[in-house]
Amino acid sequence: MTNSDATKDKLKSELDQEIIDDLALANNLYPVKKQEMLIALEKNLGIITPSCKAVGIARQTHYRWLQEDKVYARLSNDVQVSKKDFTESMLYKQVANQNMTAVGIAMRYLKDRGYSDSVEVSGRQGEPIKIVEIKTYEKEEE
Repeated sequence: MTNSDATKDKLKSELDQEIIDDLALANNLYPVKKQEMLIALEKNLGIITPSCKAVGIARQTHYRWLQEDKVYARLSNDVQVSKKDFTESMLYKQVANQNMTAVGIAMRYLKDRGYSDSVEVSGRQGEPIKIVEIKTYEKEEE
């Protein structure tokens, strides 16, 4: 290998590293990528995996942004609230159409009005229930 070839290889290596660094910098343009992710979340009703795929980021990136960026976390949460609002509005449309399955699901949302799938049992004035075990012994036959 000549001195000229070694110099070319070194320059190529440095150029490759510069390209890698530029790509890394481009991938770290968080405001742009974050905006794209928030838009993708809106389009995908807050579902993370297809949103990440659409934007070209890893799920871990989204979760890191949630931890590191309070504004991003708030805006992402707003998308989740919008998703719940949308889902609830669709549910109530089904209730209005007398869809009994939807009525049953809607009743779960109305827990504050006494509707529930389960019964909560407690002792007097909300105290824990005291369980008393009563054992019976039969006389042995003689």
